[in-house]
Amino acid sequence: MRSILRPLLEKPPMEDAWIGKAISEIFFPIIKMQLPEIVQMHLSIEAGFHNLGVISVESYFPRQAVKAMMGIWGLGQLSLTKVLIAVDKTINPKDLESVAIEVLKWVDFSQDLIFIRDAHTDTLDVAGPLTDHGSKLGIDATPKKERKPFEIEKITLPELKGKGEIIDELRPVDGILVVKIKKDKPFKAREIANEIWKLDTDKKVRIMFIVDEEINIHDKTELIWGLFTRFDPERDIFFDERSLNYRVMPNFGTRMAIDCTRKFQEEGHFKPWLEIIKMDEQIKERVTQRWEEYGL
Repeated sequence: MRSILRPLLEKPPMEDAWIGKAISEIFFPIIKMQLPEIVQMHLSIEAGFHNLGVISVESYFPRQAVKAMMGIWGLGQLSLTKVLIAVDKTINPKDLESVAIEVLKWVDFSQDLIFIRDAHTDTLDVAGPLTDHGSKLGIDATPKKERKPFEIEKITLPELKGKGEIIDELRPVDGILVVKIKKDKPFKAREIANEIWKLDTDKKVRIMFIVDEEINIHDKTELIWGLFTRFDPERDIFFDERSLNYRVMPNFGTRMAIDCTRKFQEEGHFKPWLEIIKMDEQIKERVTQRWEEYGL
């Protein structure tokens, strides 16, 4: 147990993280009995477990990753997982930077995103439009034999920080941009995303996250929490292009934006948006001082 929990001690997480991490490790062999193609599974503590799950898959036939994700969504409380990402068996699901690179390399937004609308969600989900109700997203980031991987290129945009309502920015890996904005009205994130896409004439910003000013984007733990707990896939993901192809299926273009900002009712959010709990500094200091006493 201690070996499982030790990596969490660098920045102590919420109290149920300890239980959830242990449970996911202990019960994974049972999950693998039902879904043998899954090599590893990672439920992100920073994202509160149910908001982000990553699985590595050994594929024996095309789209086996989709089959594996559907299987996860059919297993008890794992059915509450909001975002599921499937990567190749050679990728470590716990290495989120490597996972992001696989998404950039292998995901065609018109073919490899699985949206499940009008689904049940975790009661603690903040971003769903209604309590216990929202949508899910599956991302098949496994290699595709029938096509070459996308090129990942360095973003060439000039610095955006301080321009208009943009407070800060982060470029965690080539192809991904995180923008912090001052949001003062509905759909502000979409307006800013469209403005950035106009500047990004060579289309090197493949994925853009927009957060509001209460998220510290330079703290890794808070960044992951701020990105994956604060959007509903069906409502808050949008693309630079949207048309219908010959199969009457959406063509989403090459760039995706995710609105992770606080939502107004006009944006389709019909329950209170919960405030972020800020722990008193004295309490945090007392807890930090007692780690040695706990023997962990």
